[in-house]
Amino acid sequence: HAKLAPSAAARWMNCPGSVAACAVVPPGAPSEHAAQGTVAHMLCEKLVTGTLTDHALMGRVGDVVEEDGFDIAIDDEMVNAAILYRDAIITETEKMRGGRGRTPVVGKAEVRVYARAFDKALYGTADYLLYQKGAVLKVVDFKYGKGVAVSPEENEQLTIYALAAMESEAGQAFDTIELIIVQPRAGGGAVRRWVGAGPGLWSTARAEALETGAQAEAAI
Repeated sequence: HAKLAPSAAARWMNCPGSVAACAVVPPGAPSEHAAQGTVAHMLCEKLVTGTLTDHALMGRVGDVVEEDGFDIAIDDEMVNAAILYRDAIITETEKMRGGRGRTPVVGKAEVRVYARAFDKALYGTADYLLYQKGAVLKVVDFKYGKGVAVSPEENEQLTIYALAAMESEAGQAFDTIELIIVQPRAGGGAVRRWVGAGPGLWSTARAEALETGAQAEAAI
């Protein structure tokens, strides 16, 4: 894992010294909940890339997958969550194609993105990137957790993905950037979004990432 992992951005952006502390602490024991999330993500990726059809996915209900030492059963809830995620991406894609942008709409799953302009150790894998140059960049993140609904508003993890995507994948020419979380089991709306517009907002985000990344590296 990256020392400055986007998935842990809320921690290291608010407490840069935690990077040094985590470097000397043994990794925690794997959890069944995390293993379940990994399997759900795997199904999402296969469905959204067309590797798995809806029919084939439904046929996997009852299968047991070994993940990180746990036997994870694929059930109806997991299958329905993957379908909801795929449908959300289709909806977002169609919305962009019907908009004002004149450039092609690009959609990519499981994209490794790098933010070396901020820190050489800063990289991660975005669940899905959807963009149309000159118009909008959407960062879509799937979460399988229950209970706490993760907010996309100024979400540190997704902000880092957006910054890294602009550096290493999609370029800088966007009027709008949307951070979208698909979390089917959290209650309330399963698809939540936050829209950021204007160069000032993203300049501020870049400055914060640069500052905290430098502080974290200095603490190691």
